[in-house]
Amino acid sequence: MKDIKVELLAPAGSYDSLRAAINAAADAVYIGGSVFGARAFADNLDEENMLKAIDYIHLHGKKLYLTVNTLLKNDEIRNQLFEYLHPLYKHGLDAVIVQDMGVFKFIRENFPDLDIHASTQMTVTGVYSAKMLKEAGATRVVTARELSLDELKKIHDNVDIEIESFIHGALCYCYSGQCLLSSMLGGRSGNRGRCAQPCRLPYDVTGKNMKNNDNEKYVLSPKDMCTLEIIPDIIESGVYSMKIEGRMKSPEYVAGVVEMYRKYIDMYISQGRDGFRVDENDYQKLTSLYSRNGFSQGYYKQHNGRNMISLSKATYNSVNEERINTLHDKYVSQDKKLPININAVIKAEMPMEISVQYGDVKITVKGDIPQPSNNRPATVEDISKQLKKLGNTPFECADMDIELDEGLFVPVKVLNELRRNGVNRLEHSLTDIYRRNSVQKFTDISDKKSDTTYLKLVCSVETKEQFDVVVRKADVESIYVSVDFISDDIIKDMIDIAHGNGKKCFIIMPYIFREGSQKYINPNIWNADGYVIKNLDEMEFLKDNPDEKVADYSMYTMNNEAKSFYKENRITSCTVPYELNSHEIAGRDNAGDQMVVYGYTPLMVSAGCVKKTLKLCDNNSSTYILRDRYKKNFKVKTSCKFCYNVIYNSLPLSLISCSKQILNFGLDYIRLNFTFETADEVSDITDMYIESFIHQKEISYDIGEHTKGHFKRKVD
Repeated sequence: MKDIKVELLAPAGSYDSLRAAINAAADAVYIGGSVFGARAFADNLDEENMLKAIDYIHLHGKKLYLTVNTLLKNDEIRNQLFEYLHPLYKHGLDAVIVQDMGVFKFIRENFPDLDIHASTQMTVTGVYSAKMLKEAGATRVVTARELSLDELKKIHDNVDIEIESFIHGALCYCYSGQCLLSSMLGGRSGNRGRCAQPCRLPYDVTGKNMKNNDNEKYVLSPKDMCTLEIIPDIIESGVYSMKIEGRMKSPEYVAGVVEMYRKYIDMYISQGRDGFRVDENDYQKLTSLYSRNGFSQGYYKQHNGRNMISLSKATYNSVNEERINTLHDKYVSQDKKLPININAVIKAEMPMEISVQYGDVKITVKGDIPQPSNNRPATVEDISKQLKKLGNTPFECADMDIELDEGLFVPVKVLNELRRNGVNRLEHSLTDIYRRNSVQKFTDISDKKSDTTYLKLVCSVETKEQFDVVVRKADVESIYVSVDFISDDIIKDMIDIAHGNGKKCFIIMPYIFREGSQKYINPNIWNADGYVIKNLDEMEFLKDNPDEKVADYSMYTMNNEAKSFYKENRITSCTVPYELNSHEIAGRDNAGDQMVVYGYTPLMVSAGCVKKTLKLCDNNSSTYILRDRYKKNFKVKTSCKFCYNVIYNSLPLSLISCSKQILNFGLDYIRLNFTFETADEVSDITDMYIESFIHQKEISYDIGEHTKGHFKRKVD
């Protein structure tokens, strides 16, 4: 078992948490800098402290990963990213954690020696996305938290890439990177590190045969995860880096969790399964640090379940002050020191020589020739006392060897200076090996613009009734058909009908493409014109398919670099992200792209299922309602084919009043997304948009209560 290599990766929302993690024996730490981190409200480090942190980590032989795991806008990637990363890159930063494929491309081209870890925000759910990211230059994938042990094992067996997975801490209800709930409700985007966690609030559930009682209001609030007891299973599935969540937690919390997982990871590595036993007292120590209505083991052994959800208002364990104080004294108030050997050679008629050594690194400094003593000659004890005064340095003396001739005068000041010089040079020697040469910025974003003022209309549908309406509309160029809620045989007929009416027909791929999803995708029998792709797994799965491919909104192209990446990977058209405002869209390269101008915006895609949570699972796709504290109703569709739920905004997005502005964006397509609309509603809405956008007429319209999303407001 001893040849197994596992990394224990700790969170740090502050410099003190970073120190606590290393003192408690973490192998690596991930932390946010002043910008672009997914925890904008943590005590993130400025450049000076980040450089200090890199040296601190490297002195202890550990690694530091920087979170750059938010979506960046054009001006940010153009004007800030290089200048932000360059000093950290030169100083020896070990890796960056990235969500945005534009950021990924930019770093790969500008900082070629910097490892890139694909964030859990990329929703890596299988072999396809891991393979694609490996080929693109990623050294590690942080898997979606929803993956099972078997799915992790398949990635490990089929792709030569490091796997990092969460083992402890808070769980999102939504697949990470697929959530717009906080963004659309309050303007605080999870994709920009500012999630307000509306999923932790109470909701009423209504629908056919569905209603939650007063003790079951928190249906979107998962318990925290604790995997102490299944550490052997996780390691054997192929996970290399075991990641603790908690960049908003205290240093004492970080130290306490690291301490416990360090103990049991080492126990398994040294003793194997036969010697692996979790002490109930240790489990309680973790509970005493923090838990939300108890723990679950996450998704490793189940796809979803009632036992994973808090349901009632969160009750937190009372803080064990004695435990916190113990952790503080042990790991926070003082640093773990590096043991060094000190050797002094002080002989008559020879320059004094002091050597300090840590591991294989040895530094020797020389001073003046000592003079004979006229009064009290130096003793070995005198020399030892001064050389051991290592004070605030990262070192402590483990072994001392002194060769001293008798009768010599050795000034204390000289000894202190030699010690300081030796120790300083040793410290620099241990950190300088990580330094990199400066690089020149050579990648810039294209400012390419299209002059297109004539738009083509696309309609996406989720029912046969909706399809039957739009296929008869002469001005509809293409129809997108959802594989989620329409059966294979009906899809084949719809494609034939669309072609008979002179229209293109595309298949809308599922929101999440996990193991087994491909059995529902039948390119050889459908004869579709193309595919609307929602994630990296699908892009890789279909990469050799010659048909057109549209990257949906969830394959974020907030910046032109991201669009360029997807174009290089055979994507023919990208969809403008929902989180850009009108000014930002106008500054984007929109040539060949499309924009959703009507439809209920998907706010969350979850492996969790409220129907199952409320013990009402019947394996039939259906719709129910979540009602929040402001009495807003959010419709939810259950996709039993692919086993996930999609929560939609309470009001449809409608930008019909902004048609003149949108016509100047240089787009090729506008899209109407139909989900819950009746046939009559589909007909009326389509006609209004045709008149306004396609025929460019001044019309009177009554679209009903609606939202403009972020079109008129800037997302944080």
